[in-house]
Amino acid sequence: QANSLKALKKGKKDLNPKVRGVKTSYARKGENWFEVYPEIDGKPYEIPFIGTCSQIDFWVWGANYLYFIDLLVRDAEGRVHTLPAGNLAFNGWKNIVVTVPTSIRQHSRLRSGPTSMTFVGFRVRTDPDEYVDDFNIFFDQLKYTTNTLSNIFDGYELKDIEFSDS
Repeated sequence: QANSLKALKKGKKDLNPKVRGVKTSYARKGENWFEVYPEIDGKPYEIPFIGTCSQIDFWVWGANYLYFIDLLVRDAEGRVHTLPAGNLAFNGWKNIVVTVPTSIRQHSRLRSGPTSMTFVGFRVRTDPDEYVDDFNIFFDQLKYTTNTLSNIFDGYELKDIEFSDS
């Protein structure tokens, strides 16, 4: 059972969330997992990457459990890829950097459909022998390194021209 992702704030009237967190637990040991993904108005939202992304980094607060964290990204052809980001067997905050494999297609050559790779969310998996009592995890500062000029070419602005009936 996982409580929903909550924005943690300094005070009740603070409108700017400081970090995002999840509290969860499981009834028994095994291969348990949960996913954390962005939402807008209660609906899942995939964050588009601009340019060609070479690495993704984020801060995560670990509780020294042998749980594993993965990043989920959707390529420009619609397939979801799982990028291993390591384990959470540490106390406190840690900056995790994940290299994006060059084998993932980040840009579509077609005009219809997705145009770029997107961030789908995080997946947290338990080690089958690890304890599964109350577990907290917090996320902050999701960032990525990109070449924003990767899709610039002579006449690039013509690809989005809409033709009217005239």
